[in-house]
Amino acid sequence: MDTPIEGPSRSGFESAATPTANDHSEQFDAQCTRCELLWRLYADNREYARAHEGQRSMAANLVVAVSAGLLGMATLDQKLTSADLPLTLFIIVVGLFGAVFSSKHYERTRLHLNRAKQYLKRLNELFPQDQIIELQKQGDSENERAFPRLSHMKLNSLWNCFYLLISLLGLFLSCYIVILAFSSNA
Repeated sequence: MDTPIEGPSRSGFESAATPTANDHSEQFDAQCTRCELLWRLYADNREYARAHEGQRSMAANLVVAVSAGLLGMATLDQKLTSADLPLTLFIIVVGLFGAVFSSKHYERTRLHLNRAKQYLKRLNELFPQDQIIELQKQGDSENERAFPRLSHMKLNSLWNCFYLLISLLGLFLSCYIVILAFSSNA
């Protein structure tokens, strides 16, 4: 008599003909799988957000270094002349690039944080007894009490102000050079 070939079972000891789990256990396994998926998606998006913040930080260092180098080259002879105008104009461009680049990374960071927030909300729905969102709100409230003014300030706004100050420095120096050039020709 031929016996059917049976595939591996979940525990490794059961045959394919015997039930491996009851419905409740299968639902629990499915919920754990969904939970693990949501947690991995949450963690991945948080990591992507961190990566964008790291790139924004590196870009800020680069903008400062390039601007300082351009400023140093423009003032190397301890005076500003029309020959320095391209350098000061490029300082404006570097500052504006920094603002746009920072804004783009802020948008990408917010995208990934918003996605992560949605995954966390879903985890909270699956495990309401853990009060994930409530704990997060409590942490936010403590932070707002400790830093009432700073907690409402957007970090992206500060970065953009910094880059715009670099551009304004370039604009000021460029205007100064143009005014000097016109006054020396008059």
